[in-house]
This record gives sequence, structure tokens and C-alpha cells, in this order.
Amino acid sequence: MRCNWVESANERGNVIQTLARSVISISPAGGGKIADGLEHDNSVLEGKLKDASKRLRAKEAQTGNALKERDDAVAQLDSFKAKVNDLAQELETTRKTLESETLRRIEYQNKLQSLQEDLQFKEKLWKEYVRESRRRHDVSVTEIDKKIKVDYESRLEAAIADLRDQQNYEIDQMRDDLEGQYKAKIQRVHRR
Repeated sequence: MRCNWVESANERGNVIQTLARSVISISPAGGGKIADGLEHDNSVLEGKLKDASKRLRAKEAQTGNALKERDDAVAQLDSFKAKVNDLAQELETTRKTLESETLRRIEYQNKLQSLQEDLQFKEKLWKEYVRESRRRHDVSVTEIDKKIKVDYESRLEAAIADLRDQQNYEIDQMRDDLEGQYKAKIQRVHRR
């Protein structure tokens, strides 16, 4: 665009120089033909000058529009760069949060696994205790009278049932507490 504007300005300058040379070369004794020819040349040159001026104004308008578009594009680019920087910072913050939450989730999963293993171990101990208690009571029961044996077995079964219920209640309560804690942590992680 700048070349076209310069070319239009050069053309305009050339037309003005040619017109000036024509005016200087006119002599007062030249006669009517020279004057008519010069007037004709002058008219042609003025037309060329007007045409060159129009093109120059059009090129100047195009240049102005192009500069405005460039300035708008630069402003938009700066805006996009700022947004990209903001998004990059947000992404970095999100990554750090995700890493932190992932580590917490793994920690809680490990803790839950450890508690489940502990719970299974205690359950085995309780079962062994119940088996041993039955064995001891079975030996004792064989020595007791049949009438007392029935009463004793019902009491033993009630005691075992109570122990089993208590154990199941404790196991269920521990399991519910652990699952509740784990779910709460997972929900907090998902909300972030």
C-alpha cells in the first residue's frame, strides 16, 4: 500500500512538473496554435492531476483503514495474550490442586485399605475366639446334666449371638464411618 501511495504522489509530482514546464515554455509571441495546444495539454494534465489526486486520496484512505485495522488487531492480540496468561495461571493452579487432591485420595485409599485389613484381622480373631469358646463350653457341657446342658447351651448361644451382634455392629459402624469419611473426601475432591 505504501508503494501505491508513493507512486500516486510521484505521478502527481510529475504532472505538476510537466505543467510548470509547459507554462514556462509559453512565449508571448507564440501565437494562437501554441496557446490552443497548451490549453489542451493543460486540460489533459489537469485531468491527470485530478485523477492522480483521487487515487492518492483513495490510497491514503486505504492506508488509514489498514493502519486502524492493524491497531485493532494489535489490541486484540494483546487482549488474547492477557487471556492466555490468565488461563495458563489458572491451568497451573488447577494442576497443583489436582496433584494435591490425587495425593490425598491415594493417602485415604491406603488408610482405608489398612483399616479394612485391620478389620478383617479382628474379625478372624473374633471367629477364633468364638470357636475356642464353643470348644471349651462343649467340653464343659458334656460333663453337665442334660437338663442343665439345654439351659446352658441356650445361654451360650445367646451370649454368642450377643457377641456376634456386638461384633457385627462394631464392624458395620467402623465400615460405615470409613466409607463416610472416604466418600466425603471424594466429594470434596470432585467439588474442587
